[in-house]
Amino acid sequence: MNSDSIKDMMSENLSTPSFDLHALRMFLAIAEESSISSAADLLRMSQPALSRNLKKLEQDLGVTLFTREARGIKLTPEGAFVRERAQAIVAMADRMERELHTVHSRLTGSVVIGCAETLSMTLLAERIAAFRIAHPDVRFDIRTMGAAQAKPLMEQGKLDMALLFEPVDMDRYDYVRMESNDRWGALMRSNHPLASKPFIRPKDLDGQALILPDRDAVRGLVMSWLGDWADTVTVAATANFLSNATVLVHTGVGIIIGIDIPTYDAQMHFIPLRPKLENSTLIAWKKGRPTSPAVSAFADFLRADS
Repeated sequence: MNSDSIKDMMSENLSTPSFDLHALRMFLAIAEESSISSAADLLRMSQPALSRNLKKLEQDLGVTLFTREARGIKLTPEGAFVRERAQAIVAMADRMERELHTVHSRLTGSVVIGCAETLSMTLLAERIAAFRIAHPDVRFDIRTMGAAQAKPLMEQGKLDMALLFEPVDMDRYDYVRMESNDRWGALMRSNHPLASKPFIRPKDLDGQALILPDRDAVRGLVMSWLGDWADTVTVAATANFLSNATVLVHTGVGIIIGIDIPTYDAQMHFIPLRPKLENSTLIAWKKGRPTSPAVSAFADFLRADS
């Protein structure tokens, strides 16, 4: 059963929701422990009371959340769907409570940023450090991800901002472009036959197996750079994080074509591309969405500093 079917079924059975955050917290505890008795111990309440609360939540939602098994209980597909939504609801409620508690006093709260692997992370880190001199009680949560993961999370309100490298569609976002560009090159084992070259040109990759970025738009940049030599290479793998891609290089899968990020690995060697291939980066946030005081202040700080 897919998520759309589950949502349709729940909307048919659910008129006015009567459950609260406390009920969702109890449900999440049961899901985490896979046991009503263990969850009851964790919540410091009796097992019958917790069972009654679970039954009421199921009645309110009109679905069965768990099935019983020999070793405990297991989430139903509907239960897994509710757990995903409940986690987001509880997390946002907790965050709102923290931020509203101090909205009229010293600036506090958190700024959650999804960050691509890019040298512009150094520039962002410098901005964060400067901002925290004036606002030391603001916490930054940094999560590594690409645009394909970051943009949906910004739409859902689970990320406040994202550090992205272009090309990327920004129609729905406000942004500040970072000053530096990322330089592209080839990352290979230091004993590779091409490792002695000062630059890598498209013809040098004739017959080579390549490891490319997973985003279609970014991968298109590489294929455009290869030009007439694009048909002579093999795309052996795609990857969205350099740490995983370098493992593929170590085992001989291929050569990474990507941006220059220090790997601190003596067995790896980066060589710039010629003609040069560079792309810009930007820090973005959802256009027109109300934000917390901490996020608004940091966005204003970035604008003023750009």
